[in-house]
Amino acid sequence: MVVTATLARQHPELGWVAAEQRVVEALKFVATVAHSAATDLAPSGPVDAGWHALISCTVIYAELCARLGTVVHHHPEVTGAATPAPGWLNRTTAAIEAAGYDIATDLW
Repeated sequence: MVVTATLARQHPELGWVAAEQRVVEALKFVATVAHSAATDLAPSGPVDAGWHALISCTVIYAELCARLGTVVHHHPEVTGAATPAPGWLNRTTAAIEAAGYDIATDLW
């Protein structure tokens, strides 16, 4: 709830439900990355916004990573940085589904 409130406060145009959906997808993404052998997974823009809100709640994020058994680091895109490897969207959503999660296709 704190993470959703953080995102809703940062992006008031989203509203609560949309903010919560982004956070839920970010949680699925982080859990998948923590247990995936793939190294080239990337979040979509909306999911990345949820991940940013999650990371900004440092105690919650630290506890999540501890439960997952690893810290999932965020590597922000910067101007001039390489874009995700071709096929990143299909690879990432397939990994999330393989991990047992349904995806909100409208956020990917």
